[in-house]
Amino acid sequence: MTYNVLILFTKINSPIMLGLELYDSLARYKKLKIYFRHVYFVSKEDINLYDVVIPVDVTSQQYYNSLEHSKFFSSFTNIYELLDNKASCYQIVKKHRQVRQIPTYTTDSKYSLQEFIEKNNSDRYIIKSNTGYAAFYQTILNKNQLLRKTKNSLKDCIVQPKFENFKLYSLDAVCKNGTILSDLFTIVGDNGLQFTDFVLGSIKTRVIDDPKLYNSAKKFSDAVIKECNYSGLIEFEFIITDDSKIYFLEINPRICGHIGQKDVNRNSIYYNKIIIPYFKEYGITLPQQLTVTDEYEGSNVRNIIPLMFNLNPILFITIGVIYAYVVILIIKKTGILNKI
Repeated sequence: MTYNVLILFTKINSPIMLGLELYDSLARYKKLKIYFRHVYFVSKEDINLYDVVIPVDVTSQQYYNSLEHSKFFSSFTNIYELLDNKASCYQIVKKHRQVRQIPTYTTDSKYSLQEFIEKNNSDRYIIKSNTGYAAFYQTILNKNQLLRKTKNSLKDCIVQPKFENFKLYSLDAVCKNGTILSDLFTIVGDNGLQFTDFVLGSIKTRVIDDPKLYNSAKKFSDAVIKECNYSGLIEFEFIITDDSKIYFLEINPRICGHIGQKDVNRNSIYYNKIIIPYFKEYGITLPQQLTVTDEYEGSNVRNIIPLMFNLNPILFITIGVIYAYVVILIIKKTGILNKI
């Protein structure tokens, strides 16, 4: 029997950054016929004709899970947008104390920026766009530089003390009606993620077997998922300091880039732990991929280019040109040429 699988997206970069890695994991199974569609070009009636629908960005997941025939239907239709926005997300989760909360300033805060800095002294601070993703749209400043910022320039942003010497952990999950069905706990990178990791570098993940850290992250995630009656795919990110203190960092209410981290045989633990349980809700059983290690490696751009070539050679050439252009921009931005 053949199953029609729809990879649904809204952002133009989503099928490239996430959809192709998902396609790579699914295409090896001949019983799956896979389609890419933008939400604007597929009707609600046509969506219902697919056996499985996997949204690959926040907006498409919010749209699809607002449809009553979705296996992950949510009556709280704007929860995905609220959790994706860093300012509103912190307001939702701050009551949950299973992990620590990073001190956060917004222009709606009751105290001034000066008071925030005095209360949360740090060598450096990080400004994050409320809707930024993957280490993009972030600025790191010292105290004096931050104090020169106007309130208007910080609109639609959050400000936090910049942590040093930490590890970035991730809890990915597939959820339904406020319950986590399956999850995956990993450490990401060596010291968080940098802007260039997504283009020039290679992002590494490792499955973690640490009951104490996992239980704290899982209890926090359980509480948030239950409160929001959340359904669908989601990622929670945590910072863990050298003294083993665990802080909530952010939520990505969508499929995670970890779908691109694979072992030497291109097999994915994310596929086993998240995608297979997702398909199970549609009554479809997929075989496990045989993973040979607890460490996985990949990058969201570099590995995608050969995938693009296999799918569409013309598109491959186009993406290659774009990739070269982005690399040049990054080199100029980081001043790499000046250091050579």
